[in-house]
Amino acid sequence: ALYFYRPFQHPDGRWCINLRTIRRHYLFGMFIPDFISTIPYNLISYVAGDAGSETGIVLVFGLLKLLRLIRLNRLMVDSHVVTQVRLKCNSQVLQLFKYTFLIVLLTHLIACMWCWVAFIENQFEDQGFEFGETQNWIS
Repeated sequence: ALYFYRPFQHPDGRWCINLRTIRRHYLFGMFIPDFISTIPYNLISYVAGDAGSETGIVLVFGLLKLLRLIRLNRLMVDSHVVTQVRLKCNSQVLQLFKYTFLIVLLTHLIACMWCWVAFIENQFEDQGFEFGETQNWIS
């Protein structure tokens, strides 16, 4: 609801404070992705009775949650705190932190993929899977 009243900046640098123009800009811009990304798909699938199954429609709606990443980028760009940190800190230090975070994130994702492979291997060996029950290369 805040974006219906929040001024936005035109590409030429002017700020728009007309409420009607602000509402129209938000409705025809980011309203649909914001609305779709806030729908509780897990609750809908639970009420519909598909709580344990991963049907195709539930997976498609789950992928729509990725639209939240668009909102995150917009919040980071509009954030005054981020702008102040960028102005006060040395750019090399910020790049160092950014690349360090990227390395840690990629390492985490690769470790998750390795763990996923081990779980899939274990599920094919015995159907009654309990973590630590059988030995494989990850446990």
